[in-house]
Amino acid sequence: MKRLLKGERETKKFSEKVLNSLNGKNVILLFGELGSGKTTFTQGIAEALGIKERITSPTFVLSRIYKIKLDKLGEFDQLTHFDLYRIKTAEEILDLGLKEYLEDTKTLIVIEWPELVDDMIAPEKKLSLKFSYGEDDMRFVEVF
Repeated sequence: MKRLLKGERETKKFSEKVLNSLNGKNVILLFGELGSGKTTFTQGIAEALGIKERITSPTFVLSRIYKIKLDKLGEFDQLTHFDLYRIKTAEEILDLGLKEYLEDTKTLIVIEWPELVDDMIAPEKKLSLKFSYGEDDMRFVEVF
């Protein structure tokens, strides 16, 4: 399914729909080029969970953890946002503690640039999205 997202507002609305449709999954993998909407999508997830902190891509710190203030689903107590753009090997990812986060079902994990970890995560735990560019301020997202 490929969907058109016309700007930031629509991207954030879509992220809330995705959040409400996880059905027991706790990992969201975000594929796509720079500037295609991955961080905006994550901001929408955070807003839907009542997180008031400013969400930025953790490109240089690699991960950020946010306590969830309001989870309407009652499933998660924290959001962990990874940006693996600068990571070159799977070993580096394991050094970040990703394995421990994956074992914690109360943690919602959003991973930008997940190419190196995709195979490490069980299919029943993850939802994958691919963002791409459209004309003007439009973006496309494909759920797979």
